Amino acid sequence: MTPSKTVDQPSFRSCFKYFGRVGKEAYVNPLQPVVRELKSDTFSVLSYLLGLSAPRAKRWLEIVDEIKSIKEFKKAAQKVPASGYRDEDALRERVAKLKTDVEHLESERSRFQVHGQLRRFSQEAATLTVKIGHLAQEIARLESLRKSYEDSLHSAEPLSTEAIEAFLLEAESQLPGMVKKNLQEVERFHKSIIQNRRQYLTGEIASVTEQLSEKHRMLEETSERRAELLQASRSRHMLTQFERIGNLVNQSRTELTVIESKLAQWEEVMEQEKELLVEKRDLATLIRREIVENAVNTALVNKIIDGVFDLLYNKTASLNVYFRDGPMFQPQYESAGSEGIDSVYIFAFDWALAIVNRHLGRMIPVLFHDSTLVSPVDTRHRVKMIKEAVELSSQYGLQYVVSFNSDEVDPKEFGDSISIILELTDHSDSGKLVGQQF
Repeated sequence: MTPSKTVDQPSFRSCFKYFGRVGKEAYVNPLQPVVRELKSDTFSVLSYLLGLSAPRAKRWLEIVDEIKSIKEFKKAAQKVPASGYRDEDALRERVAKLKTDVEHLESERSRFQVHGQLRRFSQEAATLTVKIGHLAQEIARLESLRKSYEDSLHSAEPLSTEAIEAFLLEAESQLPGMVKKNLQEVERFHKSIIQNRRQYLTGEIASVTEQLSEKHRMLEETSERRAELLQASRSRHMLTQFERIGNLVNQSRTELTVIESKLAQWEEVMEQEKELLVEKRDLATLIRREIVENAVNTALVNKIIDGVFDLLYNKTASLNVYFRDGPMFQPQYESAGSEGIDSVYIFAFDWALAIVNRHLGRMIPVLFHDSTLVSPVDTRHRVKMIKEAVELSSQYGLQYVVSFNSDEVDPKEFGDSISIILELTDHSDSGKLVGQQF
């Protein structure tokens, strides 16, 4: 049987790496047969194989990362100069002061007396100043939108034939008998989608570029008109003070808009952090309870691991499953770091996972090991280890496939209890894997 076919559960392929380790690196860490795998993926798969909830383990690590990002955001905000972005209180204080300043300046400007023509010049110039600000903001928005479309267009490349073929194989393994399309049909369909998306993005980029040209033209014309008005009235001494007040009003309004936006962002981040902390607390309660309720499976795992170490070394060994800032899995055995004893622990750990998942009705009842696991174990323990595998295979209904060199273990030691499926030698070409010397 395969893992449950839901989005939240790990795939069969991600689980099977514990039952068929590939390559020397796979035998270094019992908990991580794929060295460069993400921590969240490892925790998710291990939780699932040990009878715990994979989605909860994965979500826990996501929450931890999200809270860490928020803390880094707050730390960065502390370094911003005292313009009101240190914390929420500072932002609110700045907003209140700016509103008072704007109200006072508006009152002062409304009482200011200027000659009729100069006043009209000033009012038009002030209106144009506001329009210029709006045009600048719109240009910035359109340029950001165009860059977004260009980035999307750059990334809208069809998948390779190998990637599509791998997807079909994965789909067939997850949904046997339900995949009806062949590689060519899927590839044509995928390319048509990419082509349609590229056409859409190209059209949008052209539209945005045209809008940008128009906005730049309007900005240039408006700036020129404003410059003419200011030049016509700049020599008039009476307008100087009125201009100064108008500039202060515009500056204060602009800063007020920016600060209010920052305040809204800060409040959103704080609310998000509050929600994450509540979710983290509730999730911690669920995971702790789940670890307690899963004690039967954990006990079976430790029974197998401890049994192997007792047989080979007359020592104890276990896998500690506990909660400390998330679900934790800790191998526990003496002489950790010894290559031979580490290999025995991997042997025992893999068998424990295979047996637990056999008990849970998951995965296929097969376990694979190669000489990378067998070679580091000292000679007197190799035979015991493989004989124990024979016993476990018989007791729990699992098939065990192991490859080793005959100078490390003599197959005669096992009599009829094992079946030699393939024997390779270097005595002649007939003993080679493909029947000839490369």
